[in-house]
Amino acid sequence: RPSFDRSRPRGSGPALSEQLHEPSVIARLIREPSERYAAARQLHLASWRSPALLHDHLPALLELLSTDNASVRVEALSALWNFSSELTGAAAIADADGLAQLTRQLIVATSATDAEAQCVQPACAVLRNLAVGSAETTLRMAEAGGAPTLLRVLRDDALPIEARHD
Repeated sequence: RPSFDRSRPRGSGPALSEQLHEPSVIARLIREPSERYAAARQLHLASWRSPALLHDHLPALLELLSTDNASVRVEALSALWNFSSELTGAAAIADADGLAQLTRQLIVATSATDAEAQCVQPACAVLRNLAVGSAETTLRMAEAGGAPTLLRVLRDDALPIEARHD
């Protein structure tokens, strides 16, 4: 089971919260199913304070979208929501082929009930932020099959989608 170095005396090294921002620590946590939620939650909290911090964690966030746990996916999507609120974050997500994963996530979430449905709003918000940033990304989103699902969500739910999520 991955663990943090809690044995260090104060002032002798990085604090636990700083260790969580290290890509190698997050990568180790997401490999352990029992720690995935903690990793996703920490990335979500970090995205709220500093979306730019997530550039190093983008592969981990996209990997968390494929987990079986809807709560983990909601946290990862919320972090991506904040990250995508900045143009550089939106471009990084699009360049990392995040559109296909986000579109699949939205399609699954809109056809599901219960916990899966919690993924609809953050997935729509990320896709919205990506579409606003670039006409090319909007075209790529349509090619990935996201447009019909987004239109169905807008027609059915009329979700209020803000640029950032707290």
